[in-house]
Amino acid sequence: MKLSRLLPQWCLALLLLLPTTVLAQDDSSSSSVSSSEEEAVESTESTAPVATKPLAKPLAASPSGSEECGDAAVDEDAEIDPAAREVASAPTRAEVVSDGSATADETELDAWRAAARRFQERADEFASEVSRMIFNKYDIEVAELRSGYDRLVGKADLEERLLRNEAIRAHERFVEEHPNSTHTPRRMFRLAELYFEESEEKYLSDNEKYAELDILFEEGKIDFLPEPPLKDYRKSIKLYKDIISRFKDYGDLGAVYYMLGFCYSDETARHLDTERAKDTYEALVANVEDSIYTNQALFRLGNIAFEENPVPGLEHPLEVAIGYYGQVIDYFDRRSVDEPAKNWSSRDQKLFEGALYKYAWAYYKLDRADRDDLEFAITKFVSLLDWAEALIAENQAADLRPETIRYVAISFADLSSELGADPMGYTLRWLDRLGEKPWQFDVLKELAEV
Repeated sequence: MKLSRLLPQWCLALLLLLPTTVLAQDDSSSSSVSSSEEEAVESTESTAPVATKPLAKPLAASPSGSEECGDAAVDEDAEIDPAAREVASAPTRAEVVSDGSATADETELDAWRAAARRFQERADEFASEVSRMIFNKYDIEVAELRSGYDRLVGKADLEERLLRNEAIRAHERFVEEHPNSTHTPRRMFRLAELYFEESEEKYLSDNEKYAELDILFEEGKIDFLPEPPLKDYRKSIKLYKDIISRFKDYGDLGAVYYMLGFCYSDETARHLDTERAKDTYEALVANVEDSIYTNQALFRLGNIAFEENPVPGLEHPLEVAIGYYGQVIDYFDRRSVDEPAKNWSSRDQKLFEGALYKYAWAYYKLDRADRDDLEFAITKFVSLLDWAEALIAENQAADLRPETIRYVAISFADLSSELGADPMGYTLRWLDRLGEKPWQFDVLKELAEV
């Protein structure tokens, strides 16, 4: 085995960096091998008979200028003394190969292997230390950037709070000094918004402190964990109710109703009251014409009903929800005749998408024995997928597409199970009626996983 083939070139080159004691040991090993070889050669020369005939021809010169040792270089007709042939073919400790390098015995190989291992260990240590230094430098720089960013954000938040506090005081003075001005309802609504923002900010701050207490409680460092913080909308609610009762002709009354209903329906607020929220949204729909918040209120009324439990003797809440979602869908269907969906605002697109998704989902959950609710749900999910693909073709977002794909697959699985049919075969036959659709493969893939 050649040493140049045993180790990579970079290992051999870097062995020059090894301690001198290792090299000395390697030299002594090489010397002992050479001495043994010389003794073996001398012993062979003293006992072997001399060849009676010389070679007929000299060895052929190799292209590189060195002499090649091999049968091809010898005249086949030349006679060689048998004893000389035996000497020539006898193995030695260090044989010469075609490129002039010598083989090594196991002792020398072990020394080289040990040296290579030591080098690899040192290289790994060096790489590890370099990585540690790089990541440490990176962490320091990131911490400095975050510190500077946090200072800027903190300064901006402080300035915002100061400006908001100043605006709150200014609006409070105006409302107190001009209770019946035509500008008063607008000032009151703006003041309610400022109170709302203040409540949201305080809730976030209190929630961060509560998270820290929760960690301490889990670690056993404190014995008592208080109730989680809740939003306090009392000031905003009072103003919204005053506007509704005193300024019925206010031009943005729909927004007032909607925000009041939102305060009652927020699950993180201390004023959560689903019935009051429902009454407020219904009042918006009944009392305010052509408000941009009407469809938002209908959608939220549908969500409230969607989560309610059925009561014997009363209309099923899912049927109520379907009615509210249907009104939203009908509005946007009429609108799409003159204005394509790609031109709608992002808010309106998301509202229609959410209403159609919950509409189909309500039919899926309802699944009445005497109705084809599952198949109808599939048709509505398919309509939503077609609508989503149209938006995607216009480079617009369709956030509910993945969930819709999953519910289409689940609906096909449930429907085929009710019919006693093979899910994949039934789905393929159903989809064949629609022609090729870009979302069909995703549905089949999801069905296979279901």
